[in-house]
Amino acid sequence: MILTDYDRELINGIVQRIDFLRAEQELTMYQLALRANMSENSLKFIYKKQSYPNINSLYKICEALGISMSDFFLFEHGGARFTKTELELLRNYEALTPEAKVLLLELSKHLT
Repeated sequence: MILTDYDRELINGIVQRIDFLRAEQELTMYQLALRANMSENSLKFIYKKQSYPNINSLYKICEALGISMSDFFLFEHGGARFTKTELELLRNYEALTPEAKVLLLELSKHLT
């Protein structure tokens, strides 16, 4: 398979995101591979960009990191990086009623 510039950019973004989340949880590559039930070599091939991560591999990695696939890709294109806590706050906010969102917004103005 011939990779285009877009493919390379996508792979780079995926590898950077995996590495960011792995480091955030202070996991070694070996520990992440173990949690994801995949070989360390498979993970290394992804890191070295010698292997295009398939959806199953990404799912296993996300599961090992304790996040959903949507959280993995959330805001990635905008360049924003969110911690696990920040993502939890966003999910909790989304579950609020419209009235509760307004109240929370007003409360947050007085917390800074």
